[in-house]
Order: sequence, then C-alpha cells, then structure tokens
Amino acid sequence: MTTQTAFDFMRPAFTAAEPTRFRIDLTDKTYGPHCEIAVMQNDNGTWAKQVGYQISYMGMGGPFYGSYPSAEAALESAVEYFRHSFQRTLDNPCSVQSDRDRVHLRRLLARLDEVSA
Repeated sequence: MTTQTAFDFMRPAFTAAEPTRFRIDLTDKTYGPHCEIAVMQNDNGTWAKQVGYQISYMGMGGPFYGSYPSAEAALESAVEYFRHSFQRTLDNPCSVQSDRDRVHLRRLLARLDEVSA
C-alpha cells in the first residue's frame, strides 16, 4: 500500500492478486484529512476503482465499482471523480464547511493536479 503526501507514480505494477492503493495525506496524523484511491482487477479482466476521503466532518468510502479497460483508466477516473466532487463542494455558496475545510479541499485539488499532470 502506498501512503504518503502524494501519489507515487513510480509505483509497482498493478496486479490482479490484490488492490493497488494510493493515498494523499495532508498531515502526518493517522486520521487527518486525506483521500484514497484503490484499483483492482475484476474477474472479467476489466478494472475497478474504490474512492474514499475524510476532511473534517465530510467523508465517504465505498466498495469497488466500474469496468474500466485498464488500471490507468480506472485511476484517472478516480482522480477526475475527486476533482469534480471537491470543486463542486468549493463552488457551493450554501456549503457549511469551515475555512479550514476549504483550505484542505484546495490543497487536495492541488496535489491531484501535481500527480496526474
């Protein structure tokens, strides 16, 4: 499992045996603000993604889903999911996040841009 402040794109090859996990941590705290992506091969040879994040009171996670033609396609889809979700949250003028939550969202978006450029 990869756990660091940015995804390591010098990662080991994706394998069918177990999920490959990527995580962006904004602090060194175990339960600090973070987002995580996992990619795993389906039984039919396609690839699935799993996404999760935790920022203050906001968070989500779920099962593996999707049928992508490659592991890279599943990974890029997960990165785009976070970009869209975090930007939508920042753009919502009715949102109840604190200024600190918004800073964390902007930092996660910046890290996602760095690692997928």
